Amino acid sequence: PREARLALRLDGVADNGDAVADHAALLRFRDDAAPGWDRHDGSKMYPRAATVALLAPVGERDGAPYRQAVRSLPYAPARRAGTVVPVDFFANHGGTFALSWALHGVPDAWALRLRDGVTGAEVDLRADTSYAFTSEATGWTGRFTVTVAPGGPEADAALGLPGGYALGDVHPNPTRASARLTLRVAEAQAVTVALYDVLGRRVALLHDGPLEAGAEHAFTVDGRALASGLYLVRVRGETFSDTRRLVRAR
Repeated sequence: PREARLALRLDGVADNGDAVADHAALLRFRDDAAPGWDRHDGSKMYPRAATVALLAPVGERDGAPYRQAVRSLPYAPARRAGTVVPVDFFANHGGTFALSWALHGVPDAWALRLRDGVTGAEVDLRADTSYAFTSEATGWTGRFTVTVAPGGPEADAALGLPGGYALGDVHPNPTRASARLTLRVAEAQAVTVALYDVLGRRVALLHDGPLEAGAEHAFTVDGRALASGLYLVRVRGETFSDTRRLVRAR
């Protein structure tokens, strides 16, 4: 499966002169990852050092927010809104700190931004390599967010979908039995796939519901239940619509 990684690192010097570091904050984007807790996620551990500063992506486990060392997410972020990941911060001593990051396998079309909720600063994770900030001693607080968003048409092209979707032809066509067509969408969305006769009457509903981005989805028409003639397969999503012709042979 495809995988992209954003590794976050926290380093700093506390007011008492102790150096602090946390290099266990990783975002993983995988084809086989679930939005919630799964086998690709990892729990955040609290070290035993006297002076501590920590960073933790926040996910969900058993229906509740959960701080993680590794947060895994589906590979294809939502294009319009982006995927927003809260990143919590903890320091048992005040000090001066710096965030840095490394990207591995991240498509060029993805935009990545860090936001500091305390200062309001926003950082482009591609244009910059680090972000410095100060903090008083604090318990866990939702100070940061990371937003990952594919960049519109460029992201569609990166998925091999320059128009935002790819709808295959009906095959075999003409048919006397079953026929099949496939669809891929660049952005997860609700899609309806229905079969109509030449009078505009719907004769079959092939799909009505959400489709995952990037994956190939197949739909089958049972030609044995149709009278001979011309039919239209109409596909309507939130960002596109298209039609394919199907001939039921005698």
